[in-house]
Amino acid sequence: MMKKPRSKKASGTPAPEEVSVEPLKLPRKLLISGSKGGIGKTGCSRIVGVAASLDGLKVALVDTDDQRSLAAWHTLRDESGYETLAKLDCFPMDITTAPEEIGKLTGYDLVVIDTPNAVQAYRDAVIRLIGLADFVLLPTGMTFDDRRSAIPWMGVMKHYGKEAAFVMNRVKRGTVAFRDAKKLLLKEGRLCPVDIPDLEHIHSFADQGLSAVDIDNAKGRDDCIGLWHFVRNEMRL
Repeated sequence: MMKKPRSKKASGTPAPEEVSVEPLKLPRKLLISGSKGGIGKTGCSRIVGVAASLDGLKVALVDTDDQRSLAAWHTLRDESGYETLAKLDCFPMDITTAPEEIGKLTGYDLVVIDTPNAVQAYRDAVIRLIGLADFVLLPTGMTFDDRRSAIPWMGVMKHYGKEAAFVMNRVKRGTVAFRDAKKLLLKEGRLCPVDIPDLEHIHSFADQGLSAVDIDNAKGRDDCIGLWHFVRNEMRL
């Protein structure tokens, strides 16, 4: 009995190998927001941005405040001449178009969004930013005025089903005001277990384009890095 001939391989140019295309990795977005001025939104943006970059993440800062304090700080950082500083980019944006512009940012691990004080004046844009965010950080001080602003703003986060946490800023530890404020905030929402103390080193390096995180022996540096660790774990970065 004759054996069937083996089938011949097709001649000609071999078929190209299939190329697997990985889905575009979109950055995680942290919104730092509040409805009152002087609570440390820009300071927290600097702290988190620098600490995240030192941790090996590619970071973009977005400044939507007309005062452009974060962008001005970043310009000083670029012009400082310190070659060993952690690198991060900064994009000044008009808050009314920021949600669309932020959606186009790619190639970053983390986008930190600093917002203006008068959120009520930009209600629609702020609501879109809230929807865009993966996590929201709400800085607040210890005073009645600070809490009176921060607590209702946490209510807005809950209304939109957004993961959020208070972070107490410029605190004087050991005071009755600090303990009372902490208890009241814990009743209303998540509270970052690390607070930022009212220390000169936390703020005094800003005019050089630096943050306390950049200075190894800066007082309060460990607290600043602790804030980043909290954010990193909450955002699963």
